[in-house]
Amino acid sequence: MKKSEKSIRKFLILSLGLLSISPLILLSTLLSWDHYLSHKIHIAKIQRLMSNVALQKINNYLDQQRVLLLSTIKATNIIKLNQYEKENILSMLLSSTINKEYGKVFQDLILLDEKGFEEVHVSRTEIFIQSDLIDLSGNPGYQAIMAGAEIHYEPVYFEKGTGEPLLIVSLPLKDVRLRQIKGVLIAHIRMRYMWDVIAKIEIGDTGITYILNSENRVIAHPDPSIVLKETYFNIDNKKTISSGLDGSRVAIAQVKMMLGDEKYFIVTEVPVKEALSYMRQSLLITVIFSVITLFAAIMLIVLLLKKMVKPIETLAHTAQAISKGDFDQKANVSGNDELAYLAGSFNFMTSTLLENIESLEANIEERKEVEKKLVLSLKEKEVLLREVHHRVKNNMQIINSLLNMQIKKMDNKGDIEMVKASQMRIRSMSLIHEKLYKSERLALIDINNYISDLIALLINTYKGLSYNVNFNVDIKETFLDLDLAISCGFIINELITNSLKYGFPDEMKGNIYIKISKKEGDLIEMLVKDDGIGMSPDYDIRNSDSIGLCLVTMLSELQLGGKIELCSEEGTEFRITFKDKRKSQGDI
Repeated sequence: MKKSEKSIRKFLILSLGLLSISPLILLSTLLSWDHYLSHKIHIAKIQRLMSNVALQKINNYLDQQRVLLLSTIKATNIIKLNQYEKENILSMLLSSTINKEYGKVFQDLILLDEKGFEEVHVSRTEIFIQSDLIDLSGNPGYQAIMAGAEIHYEPVYFEKGTGEPLLIVSLPLKDVRLRQIKGVLIAHIRMRYMWDVIAKIEIGDTGITYILNSENRVIAHPDPSIVLKETYFNIDNKKTISSGLDGSRVAIAQVKMMLGDEKYFIVTEVPVKEALSYMRQSLLITVIFSVITLFAAIMLIVLLLKKMVKPIETLAHTAQAISKGDFDQKANVSGNDELAYLAGSFNFMTSTLLENIESLEANIEERKEVEKKLVLSLKEKEVLLREVHHRVKNNMQIINSLLNMQIKKMDNKGDIEMVKASQMRIRSMSLIHEKLYKSERLALIDINNYISDLIALLINTYKGLSYNVNFNVDIKETFLDLDLAISCGFIINELITNSLKYGFPDEMKGNIYIKISKKEGDLIEMLVKDDGIGMSPDYDIRNSDSIGLCLVTMLSELQLGGKIELCSEEGTEFRITFKDKRKSQGDI
């Protein structure tokens, strides 16, 4: 035993040492790496946030100009004005300003007619007379608007004299009454505002923001000379840490901006040294903390071994003795800690173990006796319940026979039809009880078998009406409880009877489809459809004079608690959706 004890001690010391020290080293490494990655992600989020701020400001600026143009078009009904009035309206728009800092909004405004010819052209840099107006039917903006676009953006271009970026926007001129496009308004919007938005974004101490077009050319930068020198920078597949616009290592992030079909990128750069400076300080603090924690863990291991090894060995010896049948063996562990409490509980367990064994043997005998009585009682109740269903079925057959006798004394065909309809409803209920007393499961109905027998009963009842009608049955849900099965039987009885009587006049051939399937969750869908002459599209089943259809609606909504839909486009289709009570109350 001594060799075994020594090996256990060595194993515990080695295991506790590895479990305490190794995870600490691993955790420190993982935390440092995770901190590095999370800091990179945080920097990228801040960069994307600032890019989104710039994106929002630019979009708001363009939306303001779009709203200004559209509101002016609608307010003045410009397509109805004469040449002189159109020129005045566009000249007024040309004088629009954002504020004193950015000055005028529009550089050029061009009004095209339906065929793409210039009607009016006003500009801040040139004067256009009637002979200067040209055919712009090949203009991309005109072609896009005439093809149905509500707005069209062309790529940003730069004014030759000032190098300022300009954006061409095209909008339709519509005749609201005729819903036709009567012309196109083309606006050259000054984008100096975009430069200033980019220049004012601050990311750290030395971070910058700039915009690239789809050809990777810089079109906005805090340093305008970068734009004027036609600088290009490929942003594709750039990692979070990579070379920046000037070739230095930077933390880089981008946000895509779409103007119509044109794609732009708002890019932010922060030098790596600045972006990761805080992370280096945090990493140093993590290393120092890990060393201190490691020393504390070693000291704790020494104390825990002294406090735990001996009590565990005592408990092991006691358990071994008890396993050999020595129930008088006690675990002697001193102290007030959890191990001492465990030893006391262990001793109490052994003292009560024999008592529990004797008690369990007595309880087993009692339970066997009770189980026999329960099985006998269940069999008696099952026999009684089958007899109840059998008698209910017989009583319904008696009622059906009495109705037959009553029919023989009746002369009115309408009354006879009503009584026969009632007979058919009674037969559908009788069929349910017949299925139950013959079934092995008294709580559930095999709905597939039941519906098939019900259809056979209907075919036999309405022989003259069903010769030219084919029945297609597709039932995915196998079992339903009694309440749902009775309601479904009533509904199918009424709908098939209605189809046979009124859906196929003059010996018309056709099909009747019955489908029951599971849907998502606890829903069941029942479909009864025919391809007969159909019903009126505005037929309201909730205000119908037909007792059968009223009964179908009441059963669907009140008894089943479901929803009924009627479609009369091709034949007649009833779609009823309801909840399966077994799913909401627990499967039987």
